[in-house]
Amino acid sequence: MKLNNSWTKKQQQKKHRQISSDIGLEYDIFIKTTWEIIYHGDENEADCPYTIKFIETPEEILRKIPKLGNQNEIFVSNFKDYHHDFVDYQDVEPMISSKPFYGNLYSTIFNLRQLNALYISEAGLLNTLRKQIYVNAIGAMETYLEDVFIFLISNNDNYFKDFVRNFPKFNKQKIKLSSIFEEIEKLKEISIIELQNIVYHNLGRIKPMYEKSFNIKFPDIDYLSEAVITRHDIVHRDGKNKLNQNIKITPEKVDELLSEVVIFSNEVCRKLELNNNDWMKNADR
Repeated sequence: MKLNNSWTKKQQQKKHRQISSDIGLEYDIFIKTTWEIIYHGDENEADCPYTIKFIETPEEILRKIPKLGNQNEIFVSNFKDYHHDFVDYQDVEPMISSKPFYGNLYSTIFNLRQLNALYISEAGLLNTLRKQIYVNAIGAMETYLEDVFIFLISNNDNYFKDFVRNFPKFNKQKIKLSSIFEEIEKLKEISIIELQNIVYHNLGRIKPMYEKSFNIKFPDIDYLSEAVITRHDIVHRDGKNKLNQNIKITPEKVDELLSEVVIFSNEVCRKLELNNNDWMKNADR
């Protein structure tokens, strides 16, 4: 099993250049070393410091590394999330990774790209792997749509009010005036629970929710809606369609889906103006 993919190699090179710059070591020297990252805390937190530990590296190279500790380690206080910062797709604009839902999406797509580039000699295993990657790509999209929606109604009262006004389930409920204040106090909590129970790969349902709550035109969903049907066949029919025909998931088909997920998510980001560095810009709009 091995990685053999120019895209992955390009990302690794960028990653190595950034790390060598962070620790003040020339890149040509750094690539001759063997190292690992040791996180001091939760690596998912933006302020998590880390240590670069050099292992099995020749002594003559170690002597050239500045600020090297006794255990062949360099402590770095300014955290850099290398998974998130070096996803450089050629077909989309980069998304801001300072928000959790961007970072989570990037990290998942990055890992799925690498899995899709794995070479496995056993055809059955390879086919199973690609089907699982395909399913996980749809899952990444679902998670992104859910996280963005909950983030916005949690941080913007106007969005929250529009969601409550237009959510079909709430339109059917009746409230006694005597209990209205108690209901208002727990309304946001109830709304979050309802949003967490929604199936976000049902794009036909998600589209009007986004449009009515955030006053935007939702991106085109034709391609991804078809991909969701394929995902359904993989999960519930073991990769066969309704005609009992095997669905062929090629690496090219997987790459196309991964790109479409990021393009779609990036378009949602732009329509909501979330790619502005001031991430709370619309909080009081």
